[in-house]
Amino acid sequence: MHLRLPVTVFALLVVPASFATSGCAELAGLQESGAGGPRATETTGARCDAARIEADVTLADFGEVRIDAPSPARTAVSLRNVGTAPVVVTPSVAGSPAFAVAPGDMVLGARETRVVEIAFSPLQLGPHAAKLRFATKGGTCDALPAVDLAGVGSDADVLVQPGALDFGVDCGGSTTPKPVTLASAASTALTFDAATAKGLFSIDRAGGVLAPGATTTLLVAPPAAAPLPGVAFDDVLTVLTPAPRLVRLHAESRGAVLTFEPQEVVFEEPGRRSVTVRNVGNRAVVVRIRASSLAYRVDANGITLGANEARTFEVELTTGGPGANLPGGNAFAASIVDVEGAPLCRRDPLSFRYDD
Repeated sequence: MHLRLPVTVFALLVVPASFATSGCAELAGLQESGAGGPRATETTGARCDAARIEADVTLADFGEVRIDAPSPARTAVSLRNVGTAPVVVTPSVAGSPAFAVAPGDMVLGARETRVVEIAFSPLQLGPHAAKLRFATKGGTCDALPAVDLAGVGSDADVLVQPGALDFGVDCGGSTTPKPVTLASAASTALTFDAATAKGLFSIDRAGGVLAPGATTTLLVAPPAAAPLPGVAFDDVLTVLTPAPRLVRLHAESRGAVLTFEPQEVVFEEPGRRSVTVRNVGNRAVVVRIRASSLAYRVDANGITLGANEARTFEVELTTGGPGANLPGGNAFAASIVDVEGAPLCRRDPLSFRYDD
């Protein structure tokens, strides 16, 4: 009897804690994941007006797939363009021929998300590995992502899928449990036990009986996310069927954190002042900033900030425009900050004041 289950793999794009400020790679031809090339360091007033590609995973681990399965196991990787311009993206696989990717060239517009489908058809027993890479035609901001692919060709009576669960939890939030599937091709009932090594993740049950030819699902839940991004938890789920099967577990809080320098912009007369905004979180974010008073004009509409990336924008005290008469006394205005593309975990206060 051949049993085939759909595979769903969850993972998170993790940005290292040691960030490097980076800019736009102005490329005339084709850039590939991990390839070298010109990268401009951000300077005062600089802005990268090009595509910026993120993947929702760094690892797609299929777990165990039967070598004589009638159809491939499949999963998906989502690509998101958080930049300001469209780009042509070409996915490819390097490594084991057991992995295949579709589609070919695709246009990824600004703020658009597209899905790349990965298929795994093992012809031999044992582990398989490959790398999913991406190439673009045109300029991009920052390096292109790459995704590790893994899977095991198996003829075992019980299959465990996937081989890894990676939870991306918005900072201070929670997420729903994710499944680990056990599938039996045995002719007799089997008893299984399940436990995590560190107890950081919870599972809905510690064991049970798997009937002949049946499937069952264990639900795994991560710990509560930390209030700030970058805090990670790692554990291992062991499933005894009766042979031990290991499923790697990872969870990391994600989001953006905005800092401003200076935090208070003081004017003694009409004019312009510079402010630097930096994202010290681990997710790219699109930022829009305005003042609560029309007396202040803020040139910060649609700034894209990657992890530990900074931009400098201008604030102007002006008498122009309806309702924007120059205030008297110690006029104060608060900043209004809107973000999209990632949760905003925290931001510094930013205010504007006129001292006449």
